[in-house]
Amino acid sequence: MTKLNWTPKYDLAGLVKDMMQADVALFRRDQLLAGEGHLVPNYYE
Repeated sequence: MTKLNWTPKYDLAGLVKDMMQADVALFRRDQLLAGEGHLVPNYYE
């Protein structure tokens, strides 16, 4: 990284934390939508 004169903005733990927070937010949104009778897509198909 010193050859490129570049430093990362996130470390691995910070990246994982941000990704998990985004996943939890999507899960909560989908639960709310499904609870109100809306069709929720399956992201894993």
